[in-house]
Amino acid sequence: MVLRLDRIAIEEEAEAAGGDPQRMAEAILDQLTLDHRPIAIRAIAKALDIRQIRSAPLKSIEGALVTTPGKGSGAVLLNASSTPQRRKYTLAHELCHFLHPWHRPTSPRGFDCSTGDMREQGNSTRHAIQEAQANRFAIELLAPRRLIGHYLERMPDFQFVRFINKRFDISKAAAARRYAELHDEDLTVVFSRHSVIDYAVKPPSPPNSAVWRGKALPIEIKQQPGQASPWIEVDPAEWNVSAGRSVRIQTLQQHDGYAMTLVHVSQG
Repeated sequence: MVLRLDRIAIEEEAEAAGGDPQRMAEAILDQLTLDHRPIAIRAIAKALDIRQIRSAPLKSIEGALVTTPGKGSGAVLLNASSTPQRRKYTLAHELCHFLHPWHRPTSPRGFDCSTGDMREQGNSTRHAIQEAQANRFAIELLAPRRLIGHYLERMPDFQFVRFINKRFDISKAAAARRYAELHDEDLTVVFSRHSVIDYAVKPPSPPNSAVWRGKALPIEIKQQPGQASPWIEVDPAEWNVSAGRSVRIQTLQQHDGYAMTLVHVSQG
């Protein structure tokens, strides 16, 4: 069965909302029958005039959009070297560039989006704003907030991150960030490898590398890949938290030394 969507209604909503990427994604979701299956991003893209979606090994970019001057139709190239979940996210990212009424290429290469662009949350330049909007659109479409409320009703735990990861077929990192963003509790996600911190995300702020990058995890937790540790009470000062508040952490070990740590802060 071919999916049919009203592109004009989506673009009108985007313009009425001042280009708000969340409202754009919600305008698409409003036209879908949402069930237990992951969001069918390829079918959505094709229903909205992305005529070709192709994958090839790419070295410097995660994806690219080629479109006619008036954006009547488009084609997307995805990095075949990336995971299927990353390619889904990249396709949603490029779809935002295609649909957004004010997105225009910021380089002679057109819409070529790097790994860094896929993390962009800034607003310092036109390019950064467009990439941040495309990232917001992608996560709002692939992991709709209207469907995540069920996972936020209890106290934080990595088991719910894994539920989101599987339910929406997004990466564990994206699921953790989405979970922390939407949960009412004060959560930070710290990403590390071999017990050395890469960066931390305290939604809705952008990834914080200046404070965290290169520092050793204050506590090293050992468990098998795929396993989450119990919650552990820790010293707030060691986690950049002011005195008078209590902090507990839980770590999910991944393969090749990678790990994610949920840092849960509450009033002492």
